[in-house]
Amino acid sequence: MTRIAADTRNRKVDEISRLEHELVEAMTSLKSFLEAVLAYKSSVVRAEAELELSNARCAKAMVREEVERKKVADLEKAMEALWLENSTLEAKKVLVEDEFLTQQGNIVLMLGKTFNQVV
Repeated sequence: MTRIAADTRNRKVDEISRLEHELVEAMTSLKSFLEAVLAYKSSVVRAEAELELSNARCAKAMVREEVERKKVADLEKAMEALWLENSTLEAKKVLVEDEFLTQQGNIVLMLGKTFNQVV
């Protein structure tokens, strides 16, 4: 019986050794799997961060474009206002020149009448 007990014990020791070896292999596989999961998660986090940065850059560019459009619109309005002011000043200039020529004509007429009266 001792021999049978020894054989049983040896088989159980062998079985325990085999199970320990399988456990070590399973833990090694699990470790590799977890490392792969962490690497994947890290790449996902990195990709999300890059996407957020890209979105922020895009938003910044859109704001910059909107500011530029507003500046252009403001400049166009200012140019239109200056054009209108210039047109108004040109019209006033024509009126002043006409008034000057009218006054000058009146002076010439008065001088002519005066000259005719003197002669």
